[in-house]
Amino acid sequence: MNGGLTDYMKNKIMNLMFRNEPLESLENVYLGLFNKNPLENGIEIDKSGYKRALAKFCEASSGIVSNEEDVLFEVATQPWGEIRFIGVFDKEQDGNLIWYGEFEFPKNYDVSDQMKIPKGAFSMKIS
Repeated sequence: MNGGLTDYMKNKIMNLMFRNEPLESLENVYLGLFNKNPLENGIEIDKSGYKRALAKFCEASSGIVSNEEDVLFEVATQPWGEIRFIGVFDKEQDGNLIWYGEFEFPKNYDVSDQMKIPKGAFSMKIS
């Protein structure tokens, strides 16, 4: 999956390292879905039956973290269209986008479909 940290998160890390500004750990992180690149004015899915999904991650190794449990989104009650991008947020609603990525194989989600990301299938890398 291609993607990376957002400028928001890069700035937080740089300010931690070079200005000694605190960086609070995130109690929870949530995955959100997009039809278009969130860094190019892509808007998060805004359809009935959609909400961000809580995700838990394993301890980082070699600059990579992966989901340590299955991640299940709600069942679509309206068509969501083709899901091409995913984002990691610091809050279940609103909040800040901290990482984004593009799915290698986008998929169209229709009524009654449910997105599942199996344990270990979603990885984020800092390089």
